[in-house]
Amino acid sequence: MNARTLFFIGVATVLGVGLVAGSGAAADVTPSEADIVVGDSSAANATTIQEGVNQAPSGGTVYVESGLYAGNVTVTDPVRIVGPNATIAGSGPTDGGAGVVAQAPTAIEGLAIGATQAAVVVDTSGTVRIDDLLAGDTRVAVEGTNATGPVVVENSELRATDDGIARTYPAGHLAVKNTTIDSEGRGIDVAMSSGRSAGAPSTATTAATVSIRNSTVVANGSAVGVRADSLNVETVRVYSPADGLTTIAGTASLTDLTVDTRGYGVAAWTANGASLTSSDVTAESVGVGLNGANASIEATAIDAGTDGVVAESTNASVKRVSVTAGRDGLALSNGVFSASRAGIRANRTAVNASRAALDASDLSLEAWRGVHAMGHVQVGIDHSDVTATRAALAVPASGSVSVSRSWLSTGSAPTVRSASGASIDIEASEFATTDRVVEASGRTTAINTTGSWWGQAGGPTAADVSGPVESAAPADTPIAPTAVADRALPVEPIDGTVPRDDDFDGVFEDLSADGTINFPDVNTYFQHTEDRVITAFVTYFDIDGDGAAGLQDVLALFETV
Repeated sequence: MNARTLFFIGVATVLGVGLVAGSGAAADVTPSEADIVVGDSSAANATTIQEGVNQAPSGGTVYVESGLYAGNVTVTDPVRIVGPNATIAGSGPTDGGAGVVAQAPTAIEGLAIGATQAAVVVDTSGTVRIDDLLAGDTRVAVEGTNATGPVVVENSELRATDDGIARTYPAGHLAVKNTTIDSEGRGIDVAMSSGRSAGAPSTATTAATVSIRNSTVVANGSAVGVRADSLNVETVRVYSPADGLTTIAGTASLTDLTVDTRGYGVAAWTANGASLTSSDVTAESVGVGLNGANASIEATAIDAGTDGVVAESTNASVKRVSVTAGRDGLALSNGVFSASRAGIRANRTAVNASRAALDASDLSLEAWRGVHAMGHVQVGIDHSDVTATRAALAVPASGSVSVSRSWLSTGSAPTVRSASGASIDIEASEFATTDRVVEASGRTTAINTTGSWWGQAGGPTAADVSGPVESAAPADTPIAPTAVADRALPVEPIDGTVPRDDDFDGVFEDLSADGTINFPDVNTYFQHTEDRVITAFVTYFDIDGDGAAGLQDVLALFETV
């Protein structure tokens, strides 16, 4: 067992990953190919890494043999340091100095660095590439004191007692690939700006751009997992006791992201928009916060302790999203929003819109209150179903709500609660309530109820309405309940087909979407039990009601055929 492995066996145990000694580009370099060899063999030209770096020609390669070496190696000319079995060790994370200080373009490959204040310090406008680094027992794994150039960290394992990667003056670009970060502070923090002001996007004089691919970030302290001015993320897992990912003043493109956090899952306080796609967000606070122009969430599952999505002062779209929220599903304010093919289950309000315009279609809402429109709001809902215990629609004074081709169910509560001056347009929809369809305060206008089913052929009667509602033409031929368009699953198709919930019970048993529950549905479920569309949206495929989705549900579906 070499020195690198001995020194870092504890790091690998904590991270739960295998050691990667010699797995990167360093494994392809031999001493004979290097300009300088550091070590105690007959082939060595130097005995310390600093001596080897000093002797190397500009742009040359220094090969470090297996062994334990002193740190505070300072690079002032471009060099490549290769050490697949070499370890740099300081005296400790509080006073151990740095492993390598890059003051010129530097490539560091295969080293293990520990017991230092910083494993690698970047102090250059040139490119610094770190490959196959194993860092542990260090305050900060990679620290930029004046890192104005590109920094690339790949195929590495970084463990830090403070931040994993921190850049003090981040004017350049940070790329992290195939890397695991386990830190007691922030996982990655390279943002110039801090937070936001009064709901408006923060601005930074110099933007820090971070790209992360195929990596895991674990922040164990009370700090954010990843914070940057701009983020480009794909296939990344983030775990944090604070916020998962925070972007400030730049852009955010987040794909195939898994977040588990006690704070915000994703806080995208960006000036230029954010996109979150094909992701899973679990947060004890808000699932996703959006603030800025042209934001979008698509094909994503959000499980939040408070609000699922908070969107402020933005143009935002939500499509094929599943939201489970302890408070509000969508909290929208001061913007123009669109929502389609979304399933929202909330303990308070499914959609809470304040001073906003919302265009929604193909929604499945289940909450104490379905849609709450506050202030000067224009809300349009089409081809949706709303199940609520308080009210399907709550419309304030001066609010305007239109509903078409939808199912509104409130049990024993009024379906619509409206204030003076509210405007309600209901067309080709169905109502399921033993109370009044409309409970009005002041003068409310219910416009165009043609084609809607109110529970009796003649349209609304005096028993349906509480308060002075202006008359609306009753339907000549009310539609039957089965005529309402079917509910569409708010996630990806299965084998190209979007499953349906034909009986409006919140479970999508008709996986083949042919209008019946049959053996093709059972076979489809069996073939796709491990697919993300089922594992990420369990509540829609929980046939037996046990809170899980799997083979027991296949059997339960089989028994219904």
